Amino acid sequence: MNQLPPDTRPFRVLAIDVLDRDIRILRIAPADGGRFGFAAGQYVRLHLAEGLQRDYSIASAPGDDGLADALEFHIRISGGAGSRFIAEQLAVGDTIGVEGPLGTAFWRSRHTGLALLVAGGSGLAPMLAIAEAATDGRHDEDIALYAGVREPADLYCADRLAAIAAANPRFRQVLLLSTGDPPDARWRAGLPGDAIRADFTDLAGAKAFLAGPAAMIAHTVPILLALGIAAEDIHSDGYDN
Repeated sequence: MNQLPPDTRPFRVLAIDVLDRDIRILRIAPADGGRFGFAAGQYVRLHLAEGLQRDYSIASAPGDDGLADALEFHIRISGGAGSRFIAEQLAVGDTIGVEGPLGTAFWRSRHTGLALLVAGGSGLAPMLAIAEAATDGRHDEDIALYAGVREPADLYCADRLAAIAAANPRFRQVLLLSTGDPPDARWRAGLPGDAIRADFTDLAGAKAFLAGPAAMIAHTVPILLALGIAAEDIHSDGYDN
């Protein structure tokens, strides 16, 4: 789809679910009962309170028509003002402003070649949306997700990853621990960029999408370029999700 111009409108809070010790699943819907257009991988700016705005990636994919009845966000409670407000003050039924869609690191249905998804921490949110959009759009080439976390408990979306894998035999996931020893055969040690460099010798023609800590993105992008991915085929919006 073409990138839509951003607008700002009120959304109503449908749910704030506690997923684990520091993740909240926030679901919101347009207050007017309409639908919201965006592309998988984009983010929005949440106007939470007067003077309090934060950018969050959309963790859900739109329908085939590029529209959605509701949006989902994965909020890591990090101690910042935005996440604290969501965890401690925001309530079901409240209205907040949503500005968007924003960002250029989104999935295009015309994409061909290997889709390489690289996520660190809660950067998994937009990568889940892209993996689902590519699967639903019948992308007929491989999709490889490299997901890096500090410890296994940080992989808060294992069930959703398993569902994507069950729906798409061309999807594979590489789970990485940045510190410590892998607890079982599903896991590898190290950073996403290093794992990609170990797994591939030529990535010409691939499309890469990255989300997560700025340091991880800065480490990974030169590796992707060295492996042959064209600069214009590396997509990241460059903020910590």
